[in-house]
Amino acid sequence: MDALEAKAQRMTREGMEKMGLCEEDLAKPPKGDNREAMLTAELRANTTMTKEWIARRLRMGTRWDLIGYWKEYRRKYDNPSA
Repeated sequence: MDALEAKAQRMTREGMEKMGLCEEDLAKPPKGDNREAMLTAELRANTTMTKEWIARRLRMGTRWDLIGYWKEYRRKYDNPSA
């Protein structure tokens, strides 16, 4: 594991702790939990990990699933009146 992936793994663990998520929560439906979407946004903003890596690490399906969940989250919370 390189330094960038180690940083992303650390951020994932810390973010999951803050949000009250455990590894088992990632395997359970519903996918696209708002906490997962928030963690996804944080990882995308603060690491160079790919969408594929994030989707696999957070057990969110494919990168396309991740993108869909993230867009839905942003639509709801970046523009609450929409």
